[in-house]
Amino acid sequence: MRHIYIYTYLLLAMLVGCESDADIDIKAERKTVVYAFVEAGDRCEVHAYQSILFTEASAKKPLGEETEVNVIIDGKESHTKQLSETATSVEFDGLELHSGSSIEVKVVREGKQLVYASSYIPSEPTIRLTRGDEIEKEGQYYKSCTLMLNDDGIGDNYYQLLARDTKTGDVIEGVKYIGRIFEESKSSIINDDEGRGLFTNANLAGRIIKLNCDIPMKDVEGDIELELYHMTYEHYCYMQSVAIHKAYMLLPVFGQNGLYNNVVNGIGLLSGVARTKVLVE
Repeated sequence: MRHIYIYTYLLLAMLVGCESDADIDIKAERKTVVYAFVEAGDRCEVHAYQSILFTEASAKKPLGEETEVNVIIDGKESHTKQLSETATSVEFDGLELHSGSSIEVKVVREGKQLVYASSYIPSEPTIRLTRGDEIEKEGQYYKSCTLMLNDDGIGDNYYQLLARDTKTGDVIEGVKYIGRIFEESKSSIINDDEGRGLFTNANLAGRIIKLNCDIPMKDVEGDIELELYHMTYEHYCYMQSVAIHKAYMLLPVFGQNGLYNNVVNGIGLLSGVARTKVLVE
């Protein structure tokens, strides 16, 4: 499997909200943190550590050499590795991960289960680019793109559309996502730039979904690559909470203290994900 790299820095900032919260009498409590994004393939990287201050990567504390990370695929194929004394992540290989595969992660120390999380790998989305024109708006140049997505129509599906600079590998900021399908996935507090291209197949299950976006070209050094992620419900909720969390960080709001997580007895996110790409030259 390939470890997906979107928003890893946000996962490291996952756990306790505004800095102003520190001025309120909040009791610090150590939590076991687990996160992993799992794609189809043969590899998987699981991050597991202990943290007191959720928002500071420097607060990561290794769980210790007596700690084991157990990955279970489809309820039967089990793989276990031990964390070294200083490690905060462990990589598994030789796996058989496919679309539809279920994933479970357990962190065990001295025979006692610390945390548990489960997810699955969605199907790979099918998209095609039908338009990628250069346009000018208010003195700025954009790539105006239209994509067609074939939704598989199997239950509720959750997606994210991102644009990436092929030269730098960076996600392009300031993309304008156009249309009702993106609007319906936003909270009223999220502005256009923080919507992050999230949408669902609500009312469009099993149909061809038309996606429109304008990508600013100002700081793009290479070509533009559009990436469509098919994610789990938990991943979608996490990305929603990232945008809302960022919005609250700009407001004098107390008690907004964390992002969505699906780790039992701990904090973090385990999610399967599938993605596909299309080049916009």
